[in-house]
Amino acid sequence: MIAPATAAGPDRYALSDSDRGVAEYSARRTYAYTLGEELALQRKISADAYLFLYKELVRLCKDRAFCWPGLDWLGERLGTSVGTIKRWLDELTSAGLIRRKPRPGGLTTLTTIPALDAYDARMVTVEPKRPDEPECGPTMTPTTSPASTPKLQLFFAPEQGIRCDPPDSPSVIPHTVKRQKIKSSVVGCSEQKNQDTSPPLIADPVTEALQAAGLTDPVIINELHQEPLNEIQAIIRYVERQRHICNPPGLIVALARNKAGGALCQSPRSHLNGPIQASPTAPTMILAVPDTPLVNPQIAEQIQAYLQNRLAPDVWAIWFADLHVLDITETFMVVGVPNCLARDYMEGQYLPLLIDAGTAVLGRRMMVELVIDTPS
Repeated sequence: MIAPATAAGPDRYALSDSDRGVAEYSARRTYAYTLGEELALQRKISADAYLFLYKELVRLCKDRAFCWPGLDWLGERLGTSVGTIKRWLDELTSAGLIRRKPRPGGLTTLTTIPALDAYDARMVTVEPKRPDEPECGPTMTPTTSPASTPKLQLFFAPEQGIRCDPPDSPSVIPHTVKRQKIKSSVVGCSEQKNQDTSPPLIADPVTEALQAAGLTDPVIINELHQEPLNEIQAIIRYVERQRHICNPPGLIVALARNKAGGALCQSPRSHLNGPIQASPTAPTMILAVPDTPLVNPQIAEQIQAYLQNRLAPDVWAIWFADLHVLDITETFMVVGVPNCLARDYMEGQYLPLLIDAGTAVLGRRMMVELVIDTPS
């Protein structure tokens, strides 16, 4: 006969009910993180979409498998634009990490995390989907568990911050604006669309200008062909002035969808490079970067010193360490930042400080334009 547990005293190593709840909650969330991490490792979704948006959605679900945040609320919480949030949501939806259902008459959308549903139902025995199969739904499982994965192979370890890529992978995350093709959601796994259903292109100057700039997707071209020609040309000129962009057509699409052409047409530098001619040789006419710097190095160092003296060390290291002064005119200063996330954040938070820095060092009122400039 087995003696009662009280005869030998309570087991001090036994988990309490609250501890079991915390452990189960952590394992449930870690399982969802591992699915997203695997797709980020395979480059099926961008690192930013996984690290910022997907993990935030999983946290918002808490003990449920769904949440309903609004786009404006997510943009404010993550410190980025609504357009970026929409692009990340498209990536996560196409990869099968989330499902979205608009709420009738509401400003929010019901967002469901299939991984949390699968974990709760213990339906995690289905083999992983092969890369050439269509996106069929939430019944996918990670090929490896966090416990069996070597630490150096973890791209983003759940709840442990950012880890390094494997040695044979690129060390720099590509430009986040890299998807210009919209994937329609698959209704059934048995449906395979082999025939080309692309709509015919509408021949007009806007279409010719977009094709000359490198856009080939007819759906995107037909979406943008109603934009004013001068705004499209201003966006193309702006993108051509950026250096080391991984996907210029993707940046053109993002700017056009966010109606940035009107603001660029009013920019003091919108007259540069002249009008863009819609011709097959237009991509070869991109303005070359001069071999000699346009800015006195001493002036650039004084501007950086002005900023560093007025910023906290962590803010300087995160947002300003890779900042470069590219050009200075009589009333205008062009500042290069590493990526579009840094550009959007600095325009919203630190643009007045940049204007004060240029005005104080140069002794005259300066306007500031932030451009993407990632040194190779």
